[in-house]
Amino acid sequence: MNRKERRAAKKQGKKQGRSAGASAPGALGASPGTQMFAAAFGQFRAGQTLEAERLCRDVLTFDPGHFDSLHLLGIMALRAARHAQAIELFGRALAADARSSECHFNLAQALRACGRLDDAGAHLRQAIMLRSDYAKAHASLGDVLADQGRNGEARASFERALTSDPALVEGHYGLGNVLLREGQFEEAVARYRRVVAARPESAEAHSNLGVALAALGRGDVGGRLPSSRSWSRSIAISAARCWRKAILRGPSRCPTAAWPSLKRRRAGPSFCNALRACRPSPQIAPSVTILLV
Repeated sequence: MNRKERRAAKKQGKKQGRSAGASAPGALGASPGTQMFAAAFGQFRAGQTLEAERLCRDVLTFDPGHFDSLHLLGIMALRAARHAQAIELFGRALAADARSSECHFNLAQALRACGRLDDAGAHLRQAIMLRSDYAKAHASLGDVLADQGRNGEARASFERALTSDPALVEGHYGLGNVLLREGQFEEAVARYRRVVAARPESAEAHSNLGVALAALGRGDVGGRLPSSRSWSRSIAISAARCWRKAILRGPSRCPTAAWPSLKRRRAGPSFCNALRACRPSPQIAPSVTILLV
C-alpha cells in the first residue's frame, strides 16, 4: 500500500468511526482512542464515573476532537448538575460533529437548566431537523415552550411527541400540565393517570393528579363544590390519596393547604375547604432526560 492509499484508508476509517459514534458510543472504527473509550464507557456503565472521566480525558490528550469522549463527559457533567461544564463539553462535541441529534438534545437540557430557554429551543429544533420522529426532542421542546408561557405551541409539540411514541411518559406528563393550565381538568387527569401508572415513583405526577382532581372537586374555578356530596367526597378522597403518595415521594410537592386533612387521613368538610383554598398550581419540574446513544 503506497502513501496515497494509506492516507485514503485512514480518512475512510475516521469517517466510518464518526458515523458509528452517533449510534453506539465507542464504535469509532479506526480511531486511535477506540479501546480507551470502550474502557471508559464500560466504567461509566458500571457506575465508576471518576474512572470514566479520567479515561475520556486521556483520550482527549491525543485526540482533542474525539466526539464520543466529549459527549460522554458532557453527559456525566449534566448528571452531576455541572451545567456550565456540560454546555462547554457538548459544544466542543458538536464542533467535532454537528450531525448528532442526541448531542443537540443533551445540550438543550443543560441550557434549559441554566434558564437559557431560547438557546435550548434552538438546539431542540436542530435535533428535530436531524431526526423528525425524535419523540423526546418534541416533548422537551414542549417543556421549553411551556416554560415560556407559549401553551398552544407547547401542546402541539407534546402531541407530535405522542404521535411518534404514544407511550412516551414525558409527552403525557407535559400535555397534562398544559391541559391543567388551560382548565381542562378531566383530560389532565387522564394524562396524569397514565404517567403514575408508568412511573409510580413520580412525586410531581401524583401531586399534579391531586391538583387536577381537586379542581374537579371544586366544580368550577370559582370554588363551588358539586351538588352531589358522594361525588365530591369521592373526588376528595382520590385527591387525598394522590397527595399522600406525593408526600411520601417528595413532601414539597403537596399543596400546603391540604396538609392538615391529609395528616388526619380524612376527606370530610375540612378537606373540602382545603380544596376550595387550593388553586391549580402544579409543580412542573420534568426530570432531565439524558440519552446514551
